[in-house]
Amino acid sequence: MNFFLRYFTEYNNMSGWTTVETLYVIWLFVQFQYRYLHKVDGAIGEIGVHRGKLTSYLYLMRHRNKQQKLFAVDVFARKSLNIDASGDGDRNEFLQNIKHYANVSADELIIYEGSSLDLNSLLSNNNEAQRFWSKKLGEKSCQLVSIDGGHTNLLTYSDLCLISSSLVDGGIVMADDIDNPEWLGVRDGVAQFLAETSVVFSENHDPELAVALNKRLTRPNFNLSCRIVEATRKITNIKPECPRLIPVLHYANKLYLATPNYYPHYIEFLNKLNDKGTRCIRYDTLRSTAGNVPIWSDSRKKRPEIFDQIVKPLWLAELVKATQ
Repeated sequence: MNFFLRYFTEYNNMSGWTTVETLYVIWLFVQFQYRYLHKVDGAIGEIGVHRGKLTSYLYLMRHRNKQQKLFAVDVFARKSLNIDASGDGDRNEFLQNIKHYANVSADELIIYEGSSLDLNSLLSNNNEAQRFWSKKLGEKSCQLVSIDGGHTNLLTYSDLCLISSSLVDGGIVMADDIDNPEWLGVRDGVAQFLAETSVVFSENHDPELAVALNKRLTRPNFNLSCRIVEATRKITNIKPECPRLIPVLHYANKLYLATPNYYPHYIEFLNKLNDKGTRCIRYDTLRSTAGNVPIWSDSRKKRPEIFDQIVKPLWLAELVKATQ
């Protein structure tokens, strides 16, 4: 059984809100991590798994060496902890779905049933939960993480701090609902995290770089990205327990962030990807959440047609071939 084929065949029948475009981007980033960055053993998981629609796909991304830990964090039946009603997780259905779609059993998983806030020593005194997280995941162990739990400012900020401190250098974090006007806490939590870990770029930092950034169609490159990292670096982090992450991609209602050392590598990767004809992603700036740090952003006018007619068929063919 090819579980990718099963997943995409039954995709529309699953409860959840992810998009095929999101699955495409995750595939691109994971293949880049494996083939070019040689990151093959970091943990994969999600905060806020709901019924497992996206989580099943994340688990399908597991490297063939099977050394990567898999984790899930959700309040599940403890509904009183879901203070903003941003999800409706069901543990039994979640476990059934990840088994059916990703061939992952419960005994392969690290599951924390409770608020993700419990896992953050900066904001919670739940020592038992924090020992569990540290013992099961270890330090600097996460490679690919989706943050889709509580959508308040506090919970989004806390989850970013938690995962940034657990991320391997070169890992990717994705924050869901960055564009959703019904969940402005996500945007505010991301903004708070970025404000505490990065400096808003000013022309005084690097006048030549300022000229380049003001040209919206400027082609990104590795050296330009390195200058951006340096120009927006804070001398001191007011919360050193929250390591810096830099936005790389804004696409289909998600914001993807990477560690500073690998931010230029991801930007260069996306640049080369566009050269190969993947025109549904283009270079732009997202000043509202990234503080003048240029990131890749989706081109909304022509993206659906291009994606459905050109990108999607080629990608699915590659995906199936690579997983046979």
